[in-house]
Amino acid sequence: MAISGNGEADDYSASEVWFGLQRSLVTKLYLINVPAD
Repeated sequence: MAISGNGEADDYSASEVWFGLQRSLVTKLYLINVPAD
């Protein structure tokens, strides 16, 4: 995550982190709701 005067770059990095957290949350919920044999 590069820090610069470019607002778009900062927003893009924040979005990448947010999508990563969402993906992790969805995966955890999926693993909890689907029993593993």
